[in-house]
Amino acid sequence: MVARERQVGVHTGAMSKRCTSCGASVDLPPEVLSTTCQFCDAPLVDDAGGGATPARVVPFVVPRERALELLVAHLRAAWFAPEALRRAADPEHLQAVMVPFYAYDATARSTWTGKVGVDYQVTTGTGKNKRTETRTQWFTLSGRHAGHWDGHLVSASRGLPEADANALEPYDLGGALVYTPEHLAGLAAEHPTVDPATARSVAHAELRDEALAAIRDRFLPGNHAREVSVQTQVDLAGVELVMLPVWIARHRVGDEVLRLLVNGQTGEVVGTLPRDWAKVAMVVLAIVALLGVVVVVALVVHG
Repeated sequence: MVARERQVGVHTGAMSKRCTSCGASVDLPPEVLSTTCQFCDAPLVDDAGGGATPARVVPFVVPRERALELLVAHLRAAWFAPEALRRAADPEHLQAVMVPFYAYDATARSTWTGKVGVDYQVTTGTGKNKRTETRTQWFTLSGRHAGHWDGHLVSASRGLPEADANALEPYDLGGALVYTPEHLAGLAAEHPTVDPATARSVAHAELRDEALAAIRDRFLPGNHAREVSVQTQVDLAGVELVMLPVWIARHRVGDEVLRLLVNGQTGEVVGTLPRDWAKVAMVVLAIVALLGVVVVVALVVHG
């Protein structure tokens, strides 16, 4: 690993950065790792050790033009969204941001027990009373499971909640470059604002959930499962601070501002869109009307 967890921390103090282009002294907020000079628009990077130093950087693969195309396609496909939003050609604001993530190497070891049910068919009765029933036979299973993760990601930015970060994934860390300040020049970038202890707790919880999902998928066959008990020990071997590319778009819907995210490596678009409830009502009424026609036809046919 390039960096161990004790070397990864949260930036705690503002710093003054002198612009090498125009000479202005610019204050960088505590959470800002990279930005541009407010006087001459030259790139500024906190390379003086004022905060946690990233280990690797995943560069942008999706250019701005492609991000815009993906956003438009995402909105067009959202039929229940307000029409003004669906037809929006461009967001009010689209910014390329390098977002900090903690990347963990981890092992999860589990012991588990559970019951699986296998359905089978039984024919009972005779003549007009003959019918087929579905019955379930239950079996008790138990075992052990070990899983290993290289680079399990947890958002290190309070501005990117973990649920949104998970929706943006996956990122391919195989495409990451060893960090140098030049990799962030001209891009907005953040120092981590989620402390390592909180991130560790999130990683533990997510890896336990992933271990449970793997056990259910691989070792609990059959049609049903119940009384599943899993005990998992998660060991975090080390952690890197990595910078990952995200396009952040802002759309205005009435008085509200909607944020959409685009994975800068894969093009995955993430964001919850508001609903036009008039459209929803139209669909419901159409379904009710269709059901009414079906009922009338059935009455006529069997009348």
